[in-house]
Amino acid sequence: MKTLTVLLTLALTAAICRGQEPAPVIVFDPQLSSLTTANHAETKAALDQLLQKADQQLKDLDEQLKRMGDYTKVNNLKGTAAISKDISNSLDPNLGLKSTADLVREKDAITGAEVFTDSASGMIKGVGATAQKTVRNAQGQLVNQTVNRDPNKFKEEARTISQIDDYYRVRDEALARQAALEQALLETHQQLDAAEDDASVQKLSALTATLNAKLIASRLDVANANNDVAVFEKANQAQMMIDAKAKGEATTVGQDLMNRINAMRNNPSPRAGPSGRLPWGPRPSTTPPTAPVTPPAVVP
Repeated sequence: MKTLTVLLTLALTAAICRGQEPAPVIVFDPQLSSLTTANHAETKAALDQLLQKADQQLKDLDEQLKRMGDYTKVNNLKGTAAISKDISNSLDPNLGLKSTADLVREKDAITGAEVFTDSASGMIKGVGATAQKTVRNAQGQLVNQTVNRDPNKFKEEARTISQIDDYYRVRDEALARQAALEQALLETHQQLDAAEDDASVQKLSALTATLNAKLIASRLDVANANNDVAVFEKANQAQMMIDAKAKGEATTVGQDLMNRINAMRNNPSPRAGPSGRLPWGPRPSTTPPTAPVTPPAVVP
């Protein structure tokens, strides 16, 4: 060891004497080496702990993403097809409630012959286009004769039946809509119960609300169709009254009858006048009573 130290010293002295820089000397310090090893172990432990935390955070994030779901992949829901079909049907002019203009056109097109056949989905039976009428033949005998019915006599009834028929049509369509929507609602509830992510829950919840709104709308269609029948009946009655008044004004008898009807409406509970007679009814005779005739006496 001493010899090695002497040789190193000589070599260093020679290098200095020659004007050269001394060569680097590697010195091993056991204490420094131990400290470095300890620091490396602590650093590695800290890094391992950070990696473990990062891995746990990634797992938590994956779990959150799994719970959230992917909105773009939540497709082919059973309720979507039912809603699309219902919306498409609502745009069909031949389905659902008719506009006022369509109702007026149908009313004007009615001939009265509609009552000759079954109508209102079979609820009203037709009377047939012909009838049997009892007449006397040339020999004076009573015989049955087939005659054609006059459709003009049945126009008002035919118009009312047309509205009733329209009501049953809307009702049948609404019942079919309700059956399809309720089936879709049941399937949507089943999917909602089995949903595992928030994206599916939100889409299925929106579908449920839309299906319920469609069901309410289908029920309102039936109520509105029923109201149409009631309003049409009132309009029909008003038209008949207007026509009767218009015809009554053309004759003295008709005008007198309308005056009596108006008097009854203006005074629904009349009292007898001084003569003891009501405002209408047979008038008392104005001819004075005839004195009784006394027969002549018989002379014996």
